Amino acid sequence: MSLIKLNPIDFFKSFGWVVTSPFGPRLDPFGSGKFVMHNGVDLGNKPIGEPISTPYFGIVTACGFYDRAGNTVAMRIESGVIQLFFHLQSINCKVGDRLKHGDVIGTNGNTGKVTGTHLHYELRVDNGVSTGGSVWGDPANFYLPVALLKTENPEPEQVIPPPEPDPIAQIEVIASETESVSEELPEIIYPGGENVTIKSKFLERKFLMTLAAAILLVLTDGLGMDLDTKTIMGFVSLVIGWVLAEAKVDGDKINNSH
Repeated sequence: MSLIKLNPIDFFKSFGWVVTSPFGPRLDPFGSGKFVMHNGVDLGNKPIGEPISTPYFGIVTACGFYDRAGNTVAMRIESGVIQLFFHLQSINCKVGDRLKHGDVIGTNGNTGKVTGTHLHYELRVDNGVSTGGSVWGDPANFYLPVALLKTENPEPEQVIPPPEPDPIAQIEVIASETESVSEELPEIIYPGGENVTIKSKFLERKFLMTLAAAILLVLTDGLGMDLDTKTIMGFVSLVIGWVLAEAKVDGDKINNSH
């Protein structure tokens, strides 16, 4: 059992009723041209014969036909407050009945002094009279705790199982993962990019050219050249080796450019 604070107008709206005339002063609907006090709330948008339920627990204190109100039901809903239903087409209860939240008290109608089919809902102060005394106030501002009874055997909550996996989709996923693994690994780029490789080759070629120059010096020794000539030849060989290495590296840079 859960307890909520319920407003009667909100209760009727939840069933599709529409407020057609609120509580308070209004122009006389019967054409007198004067402003008159409307002591309740008119609710419409329902046909004749539409069941009307009570929003609150209570005891029926009066039911019958009244000149202006037509078929009427009055209920004591708590100490000091009586609720009234006017203009009913039919009455489905009797004095002394104990009604609970949601029970039908009658049907929508147009009995009494009306301009059309509707329900007039009103709250009055309980002064010991079956239909109450002075007006309590605007029903739109009235709230009363109501116990909502749960069913003894509520239907179990439906649990929607997850969809079965699609075997074809699983095969496609596995194939996709396999393809991504089998792809070539991306090229590793070191700081400096291609210049790292070119510099390695550059040093390698300088070493080889210098070695070649040294070998040339050894060979010239067998030709009987004097020391000065050998020194000059060695220096020239070294220069030639370095120049050739530079030329080769420049060629590599051009070939590796994009």
